[in-house]
Amino acid sequence: MFEIDGTALVITVLKVGNRERGPPINALPIRPIAKTADSVTPSRADFEILAELESDAQDLADADAVKTRLATGETDTFPFVVAERLLDGEHPVTVSREHRAFTVRGLAEAAGVSPSYLSEIEPGKKPGSFDAMAHLAAALRVPLALLVRA
Repeated sequence: MFEIDGTALVITVLKVGNRERGPPINALPIRPIAKTADSVTPSRADFEILAELESDAQDLADADAVKTRLATGETDTFPFVVAERLLDGEHPVTVSREHRAFTVRGLAEAAGVSPSYLSEIEPGKKPGSFDAMAHLAAALRVPLALLVRA
């Protein structure tokens, strides 16, 4: 909320993202260097504070959106060890398969590919067709982009 109080612009954060805030603990007084009926010009320091507050508010809104997607099952999280294995260069199909506790045969069956084909994809002997990778991604409940190696 923005209010002009005498010669200062007072900014009070009442709501950030989906979080309702109670009465403001403190307010940020901004002393404009110029103002007209249509505009208020803050100092560079005040502008940077405002920009940081806006960025923080967007970060909180983004975090709330992720929490909502997690609560509705629209997205999933992975343990840090999964990320480490991917960063270490292990094949994403193998890492995802083991994370989801699939055997090679079980994943192949769930994805509708042959176990021998999957056994060639995981060590990188074959890249996997688009259709095969899309079916693997669906069976593993991961985005296709996660399984495609650059």
